[in-house]
Amino acid sequence: GRGLTQGMYPFQEECLSLTLKHKGGGYFLEQGLGKTWPAIISHVALPSKRTLIVVPPRVAYDFKAEIRKRLGKAVKVWPEKAYALGDCPPDDAEFAVISKHRLHYILKSAVFTEWVRGVHLVIIDECQGFKNYKAACTGFLKEILALCPHAVRTPMSGTPLPDRVGDLYQPMDLCYPWLFSTRDKFNVRYLKPERNSGGFIAYKELNGRHDEELRERVSGISVRATKEANAHLLPPFSLSRLEVEAKLPKGYVSPAEPTREQAEAEMLMLAKPKALA
Repeated sequence: GRGLTQGMYPFQEECLSLTLKHKGGGYFLEQGLGKTWPAIISHVALPSKRTLIVVPPRVAYDFKAEIRKRLGKAVKVWPEKAYALGDCPPDDAEFAVISKHRLHYILKSAVFTEWVRGVHLVIIDECQGFKNYKAACTGFLKEILALCPHAVRTPMSGTPLPDRVGDLYQPMDLCYPWLFSTRDKFNVRYLKPERNSGGFIAYKELNGRHDEELRERVSGISVRATKEANAHLLPPFSLSRLEVEAKLPKGYVSPAEPTREQAEAEMLMLAKPKALA
């Protein structure tokens, strides 16, 4: 409904439109521009009954809070509390939010695996964390995506083009294996070979021959927005200063003119673990 999208910026609406029209798309919005909102609303816009969300551990709680903020407290989000190996979402769970470091929990549970087979939408937050194709979490995610091959895939990142453009291949290949061919062909076509200190060939920078083609391929299935380009839409920047008066602890020695004995006593106090804590 329009109420769920009211107040969205144009680039957020573009993200949602991309998901609906192309059954998936990357949300590459600069940090703070609101990638989570259109990702959550796509659960409602699509015929989704189950959505799997893969997140870094530090944002799992915030993501669940955002779901309830946008869709109401009645929505069923798993897990309610901390979970352990063997736990899995109930059949009526609409969302499952799992840390990227615990993806193997899914593969080790027949019940969880069966739940994932019914997933219609997969949201991968900070997808640049899967750039290493040799990492265990990357392999686990690949196996999980194979369980729900028809699910809409939404990779999200505030840093879509990492320092090394070659790192772009793996996250995009996980979600859209049809976009590029093999890793070797991607490297040869778009990147410049360089010999590293160990004598091995490494691919880091663009070779300049097909830069525009790469840009068009990626932009065709993603939305990129920066704060600089959308400054006219954002609220004005404000800086607030709050002054507080700190209460000095009992026995505090002013650093203005301490005696030698006072300075040594203070140093001894700071050396204690309790004081440091």
